Amino acid sequence: MDKSRILRMSNKYTRSNFFMSQNNEQTTLKNVEDYDLSTSYFYLFETKFPIREYQIERKDTGRPDMISYKAYKTMDHWWIILKYNDILDLFDEFVENKIIKIPDLRDIQDWYSKVKKKKEKDDARRKQDNLQQKR
Repeated sequence: MDKSRILRMSNKYTRSNFFMSQNNEQTTLKNVEDYDLSTSYFYLFETKFPIREYQIERKDTGRPDMISYKAYKTMDHWWIILKYNDILDLFDEFVENKIIKIPDLRDIQDWYSKVKKKKEKDDARRKQDNLQQKR
């Protein structure tokens, strides 16, 4: 499959709409809520534990899911690795011999907890604002 076809296909789905259920509710992937990267509250991510460095091998090129599996024994956190390293283009930025940073799993779990609390707080605020507007 040529690169241009893959790029066109990648625009068809986003993380936010690919995992939506039939009735448009947010779903979970292995009990981990899926957050759209553009609204993910990633600014809440803090590094408290040591960061590992990893040099991308030829077999890892274009496969952040495999690096996630190597680091965390799950492929679920591939997008966090990309976001943490400010990688937007797998073909030009996720290349052999590039050294990337792998955040500690405890930092990821802490971030998920913060996002859940922040999202609940934001949802409650929105609900309160909507009630006040109706009055």
